[in-house]
Amino acid sequence: MGKSEHLRQEINLLRVTKPMMHLLKELRFQPVTVLTAAGPISGELMIVGDDFILVKEVSGEGVMIPITSIEVIY
Repeated sequence: MGKSEHLRQEINLLRVTKPMMHLLKELRFQPVTVLTAAGPISGELMIVGDDFILVKEVSGEGVMIPITSIEVIY
């Protein structure tokens, strides 16, 4: 991947994630369901990182989800 393609991907990531970051921070420590292409993940939103979230499932397991993989969160 060339520099221009990498830069284009970074810009697209910022466009998608910047508005979503505000929402995710508001949902921290709340029960959520996150829909991804791999399926739904439900639990408590524990961590909001720069490019990922961590959801603690009822079983106690933590699931790290890349921000770009989130299709819907409720």
